[in-house]
Amino acid sequence: MKETFLALALGSAFAGSAHAQSNVSVTGSVDGGLRYISNDGEDRVTVGSNGTSYNNRLTFRGTENLGGGLSARFHLEAGFNLGTGTLDNNVGQLFQRTATVGLAGKWGAVDVGRQFSVAFKVAAPLSPFGSNYTGITPLAIAVPGSQTLGTPTATTPAANAGVGRFNNDIQYTGTFGAWTARAEYAAGEQAGSHSDGSASALGLSYASGPVLLGAVYTKHKPNMRTTANPSFQDRDHWLAGAAYKIGEARFTAAYVDDKVATAAAGERHTRWTWGGVQYV
Repeated sequence: MKETFLALALGSAFAGSAHAQSNVSVTGSVDGGLRYISNDGEDRVTVGSNGTSYNNRLTFRGTENLGGGLSARFHLEAGFNLGTGTLDNNVGQLFQRTATVGLAGKWGAVDVGRQFSVAFKVAAPLSPFGSNYTGITPLAIAVPGSQTLGTPTATTPAANAGVGRFNNDIQYTGTFGAWTARAEYAAGEQAGSHSDGSASALGLSYASGPVLLGAVYTKHKPNMRTTANPSFQDRDHWLAGAAYKIGEARFTAAYVDDKVATAAAGERHTRWTWGGVQYV
């Protein structure tokens, strides 16, 4: 048996030379309260919450100056339920929100690990609620995330299972003046196939004064080759939008075209359109 591998090490445990300058921060947010629910005579009071406006989280970030304009960095973020103190997912995933390590310089930054997809990062500033209230806004299910797709329904034909995040994601971000370019490749890690479960994307944003423009294309190969689920294997996702600020009001609008082809159920085509105004 012959095994060949190629590894790229992007960071260490920030225990470099004595001349390096390190910075580590611990932050987070807590969003909770007391809730009273009445439904057909079944009244109940609850405290447990993963966060409504902004998801509860505990965040660890670190950077280390490597010299020559180059720096190493990491980002670890866990979500939790305020009422119980447990993780806010049912699979025991500790850093299910973000777990990345990367390098940054004048040329941009490359981060590797579990992180928000390029589509999510381009779309969030174009949403009336930004990245808040993701549990009740279409943003989380209107952009690609997760190497697999959940079971399609009438209201969520693409049925994202990752809430806008990819595992095993290599992502580039570069800002040049008013332009920000993004690119990613998320490995599917499926034996015998380099494409099953993978995703790749290109995104471009323009921000100058009151104007924000953004567009992104994602090619997704969700891996669901089981007898119990449809075999979704080809997904093409487009998103484009704009935002404009006038005084204290900020207007946003976006259009999403999401096409998923499956041998078992044919082609599912979903189009999303949203618009809104913020006044602060």
